[in-house]
Amino acid sequence: MSRGIIGLYIAGSVLSLAAVALFVGYCWHSAQVSDRLFSLDANAVIGIEFLLFTLATAAILIAQFSHRGRAARNPEGGISGTGSNLVDVTRRSYLERVLWMLVPLTAWAAIFFTPLLIANSGQPWDWDAYHPGTYAEIVVIANAFAAAGVFGTMLLSLIKALCHDLADRLGLTPRRTTVVRRTKNGKGKKGKGKEKGKTKVVTSWPNGQRSSGLWLFLSYMWRLELVFGFIAVGFLGGLPYALVGGEGYPAADVWAPIAAAVLGAAALVIAANSWRSGEPLTAAESLTTGVL
Repeated sequence: MSRGIIGLYIAGSVLSLAAVALFVGYCWHSAQVSDRLFSLDANAVIGIEFLLFTLATAAILIAQFSHRGRAARNPEGGISGTGSNLVDVTRRSYLERVLWMLVPLTAWAAIFFTPLLIANSGQPWDWDAYHPGTYAEIVVIANAFAAAGVFGTMLLSLIKALCHDLADRLGLTPRRTTVVRRTKNGKGKKGKGKEKGKTKVVTSWPNGQRSSGLWLFLSYMWRLELVFGFIAVGFLGGLPYALVGGEGYPAADVWAPIAAAVLGAAALVIAANSWRSGEPLTAAESLTTGVL
């Protein structure tokens, strides 16, 4: 592993810890343990956390792609056919996936239960995180939603892998073979040109099947099962808070659980049929090359 990759991993970890420290500090301040910790309001805290986590995610993703993946460019890929970037990463085991899922799940539990314990501890702290309409409530809800959403993304990714492996065992996924076709290079009489090999990957589907443009668009290009999973489980992660806090949180309304159920069902359908795209499970492709 190069120094650059190690530096990206360190940078991503430091940025993530800084966001966590900001959230803990704000909660500590809201409990009036320290009245002069800082003067940031709830919107500023959420905005700075979002920026820190976004930068941390970018750094770690670049490190992962550089360390565990292979990158290439498809001149004819993308939505407009003007080119796209391809990446294929090393696959993680089911055990690794489950262990990593414990991280956002633990974070959600800490975000949800810690203020509740403080509020009922009998200490002389005026903790108002569970009072509807307070600024502390907004910060706690946003972080609980994000933690639960990340867990939802990982959960749908695991389900996607399980369904893809099942389809592969049943012989439904395509088979790819590499064919080297010899061509003549150079001018002159027949047979006197220099032979040059041209590699081509041939994809064959069993039973006359072929890739589906719908699932290629939904799962391979946009990864919508992960997006829908994030939103759906994020709403579910906020429901216990709504039950404690009563009114004042949108998830207490009827539309939020319904939206979570609809998006969750759509995520499961897309994840279960992602193998129909005909693309490898570990591969991803950008919509454009990023060059205008």
